[in-house]
Amino acid sequence: MLSAALLSLAVLSTADRLVTSTHGGVTVVSDASPAQREQIVDVAAAATRMATTRAETIGLERKSDQSLRLRVFAHESDYDDWRRRTRDQNTKVSPLSFYDDVDREVVAAWQAGSDAARSQLRRQVARFVLLQFAKNPSNWFEEGFAGYFQGLHTDPFGDAIDRVDAEMLKSIREALERDRICPLFELLDLQDIEFYGLAGAKQSPWPRSVLYAQSWSLVYWMFESGEDVAKRLLEFEVQRSTTGRWDQTAAKKLLVEVEPAWRAFIGRDDLSGFSGLVRDAWTALGKGNAEDARWLATKALENDESCRSALRVLGKATLEQGDFDVAEHCFSELLREQADDYDAAFGLARAQHGQFVLDPQDRTLLATVIASGTRAAELAPLGRAHEGSVLAADAAEAAGSVDEALRLVRVALKSRGLPTDVASTLRDRERALIKKSIGKG
Repeated sequence: MLSAALLSLAVLSTADRLVTSTHGGVTVVSDASPAQREQIVDVAAAATRMATTRAETIGLERKSDQSLRLRVFAHESDYDDWRRRTRDQNTKVSPLSFYDDVDREVVAAWQAGSDAARSQLRRQVARFVLLQFAKNPSNWFEEGFAGYFQGLHTDPFGDAIDRVDAEMLKSIREALERDRICPLFELLDLQDIEFYGLAGAKQSPWPRSVLYAQSWSLVYWMFESGEDVAKRLLEFEVQRSTTGRWDQTAAKKLLVEVEPAWRAFIGRDDLSGFSGLVRDAWTALGKGNAEDARWLATKALENDESCRSALRVLGKATLEQGDFDVAEHCFSELLREQADDYDAAFGLARAQHGQFVLDPQDRTLLATVIASGTRAAELAPLGRAHEGSVLAADAAEAAGSVDEALRLVRVALKSRGLPTDVASTLRDRERALIKKSIGKG
């Protein structure tokens, strides 16, 4: 009897072990641990934000407000089993992820958060976002757009450090060298059967890996080069994705200009641009070298002033150096673009607190520190909400506003997920402030 019971447990479907949870509007169906689910949501949320910003920037208009649904398996074997059994039997899949357009959900393997799993998750989330904007994107543009976000390398806060996918770049360069690429006009017109090879049908003579790399390289060129002809091809594809129609005669004429410009761009040696500088800046900061981190981040911003990762590492480096004006500017810019960025909100509060310490009689600055600390507390993840309130309380107490400091400490004490040792310290501080308030401290 016991053996039979154990056997029945062993053969339970993975689907029966999946747990459904919702985080920040993202529904996750997964057998991963709660901590892993948080990481999955962080990766998906960052990809959603970046892909949405890109879609809006290139002129696409949102057609759907469907919320993101993820089905993520902790183990690749369970993902493979689900992929084989899903009713969506086409072969538009990647090794660790695919988009189920029947149930409209992203399906992926997590692999303990490996780099490959994270990049594959970004790919399918970006595809999902594009399909919320584009009525009928062509296969090459859909795959190129998804591949662009797959190739991102991000910092610990989800912002892009590097936008070049080294494997895709290597593949397209080898294909170009061997003259094994799909002619551009044919690439733009490849249908599902030719691009993906559905249900055993004959597909194009070009390996799908080459088609993916070629699509990625064209999208990367359109997004990153700044060339006029790249912008015109992008406008052409945006119109096609919006209306579902395309002018083949106009396409042929445009591709005459596209081909030499695209080939020349892909052959360049400096495609990574600012990425090496940003990567080195984070490394320097991690080693405690704020001066080098600041210099490297500043140089990176000279190449790309919109790089959030460079702006963030510059803000953190200047905080360590005590240059609070620069730090305040960096974190303010990050918040201007993304109002719910907790790290930037807390960084701004710290920068303004640093300014206040230099002039503790400035009541206007005191109010600013309290407001920014409160904002950071409201945006904080579980277990960190007290930090902003404590920072504001420090400023209030330093300015002699004991009652306000007491109020803020009590706000901090009510924070969800408050660590036990922090709670003990705050209760001691509360008692001390009470005595101080009644003149016995």
